[in-house]
Amino acid sequence: MRCQRLFKLGRFNKQIDTNLKGVVIGSMIASKIMIKQGHGHIINISSLAGIAPIPGISIYTATKFAVRGFSIAIAYELKKFNVFVSVICPDAVKTPLIENVKDKPSSAIVFSGFKILDIKDVEKAVFKAIKTKKLEILIPLHRSIMAKLVNTFPSLGFLFEKPLTYIGLKRIKKI
Repeated sequence: MRCQRLFKLGRFNKQIDTNLKGVVIGSMIASKIMIKQGHGHIINISSLAGIAPIPGISIYTATKFAVRGFSIAIAYELKKFNVFVSVICPDAVKTPLIENVKDKPSSAIVFSGFKILDIKDVEKAVFKAIKTKKLEILIPLHRSIMAKLVNTFPSLGFLFEKPLTYIGLKRIKKI
């Protein structure tokens, strides 16, 4: 059962501390400074996994859902202080996480996109957020549409899981 990894408390705590608490604490510290100076822009990084759940990385998914929700909520709270908040939700990016999950067939959906994003793709999204002050930026577009559909209609995830896992397993072999 995939959920067995949930019960590794150390891994659970590390992901909560890094992916969620780090963002919350950093945002709290930054917002105090920005409110005092009368303006600012907080940019948090979530994931498309924070919009559509990904089997095999459920704790990661939960932390990214939380980051997205937190970021949107504080955007409403901070707007009156002229402090903007943007949340960037990229698909899979070439990071150590990708290396950690590529040998786990249960995480194959992570690899089902046309390509693994590069850090430069995220960098462009950050600059776009700064320029436009857009609340949420999802990349790439085609995967974002699918993620939003699954977020709105969660049962669609069951329909997409098998074909996306198949595609992901094929793409993992090419890495």
